[in-house]
Amino acid sequence: MTVRSRGSVLPCGCLVAAVLCALLLGAGLANFRHSAWASSLSSILSPAAPVWSGTEPVTFLLLGTDQRQDESGPSRSDTIMLALFDPQAKAATLLSIPRDLWVTIPGHGEGRINTAFFLGQAYDVAHGGPGLAALTVEQNFGVPVDYWATLDFAGFARIIDALGGVTVEVPYDIYDPTYPDDANGTIELFIPAGTQNLNGDLALKYARTRHGDSDFDRARRQQQIVYAARDRVLTPGVLPRLPALARALEDTVETNAGAGALVSLAGWATKAKILALDARVLDRTLASDYITGSGAQVLLPNWDGIHALVSEMFAARLPQGQPLAGVSLRVENATNLPGLASLTAERLTAVGAAVNAVADRDSGPLDRTMLIVYSPSPAAEAYLMDRFHLDGDRVVRADGAPPETNMTLVLGWDVIAGE
Repeated sequence: MTVRSRGSVLPCGCLVAAVLCALLLGAGLANFRHSAWASSLSSILSPAAPVWSGTEPVTFLLLGTDQRQDESGPSRSDTIMLALFDPQAKAATLLSIPRDLWVTIPGHGEGRINTAFFLGQAYDVAHGGPGLAALTVEQNFGVPVDYWATLDFAGFARIIDALGGVTVEVPYDIYDPTYPDDANGTIELFIPAGTQNLNGDLALKYARTRHGDSDFDRARRQQQIVYAARDRVLTPGVLPRLPALARALEDTVETNAGAGALVSLAGWATKAKILALDARVLDRTLASDYITGSGAQVLLPNWDGIHALVSEMFAARLPQGQPLAGVSLRVENATNLPGLASLTAERLTAVGAAVNAVADRDSGPLDRTMLIVYSPSPAAEAYLMDRFHLDGDRVVRADGAPPETNMTLVLGWDVIAGE
């Protein structure tokens, strides 16, 4: 059974805090309307992100990385959450994805989902670890990723401390005799059952340990921290702490969401009288233990069950019906990620397209995706423009169509950025 909080009603202002501590800036903006706060965000935001109007559903991929302060080089995503905000429904959904889930990583074959972040950095893929992680989630789960945000261990602890700690109800004694420390050794960790006030360091340990339980239990504890951070940011006593929280966010969070999108997100929070939050964890009904041919212990996904869950949770961001029905489509790969055209073709076929060809583009890589239209189809064009964030200048009308082809979609590097 999936874990959920279906129908729970949350007061306004908690919107971003209810997703991840890394995105507390939205709730902070809602409670602390001061230009200095907004301007302090500029150094953590990317100017190249898509613009969110504040009215349509929007998704965030939230990544907690295992990067430590004394380490350099590629890291992995230790926590993976996919969130949806739906302004019209005044609702948010949050799905925790286990890091050991066995998936297809575009350009790199099969692997644990948390290695997509590593591979994006290690192979210098455009937009790095977050970009390849976003593409991996899109291709496997079928949900477009509009924005991403990342936070490492030290940043997580610092943000919790900036809040003044969090209070959680520990359901059972947590005992880990070999919890990894910061010096490549281990320490003994014990957190007793009951109501506990956790500082940043202990909150991180509570969220990370999985000794004696599973990745699924670990994901539930992470969602507990999310709820606790939400509750904390909504208390009047946190107001004096918001400047310190802003500095912590500025130093530790990376995101491709522009300032305009975040302000829109926070503005929606201030207007929403209530917010329904549906939070779930992929559990053993949707993923089972599996040992690969190389001996790796992973979680094998039940894709039929997962896609049914995704269709329910993220319906507001998914196409209704078959928007590409009757459209004959050619898909070309203008990146150097092998197999990207084939993976994309599978997703487009699921929404009605008749993909008659997939190919690598001969003329070299493109930074931006483009759509070549030979036979106009307004509904199909609108869907592809939304799905791939295409501006009008990236849609080209042309004659001389390849045989039995209405449109050609040319995939550029921007498809892997969640942009």
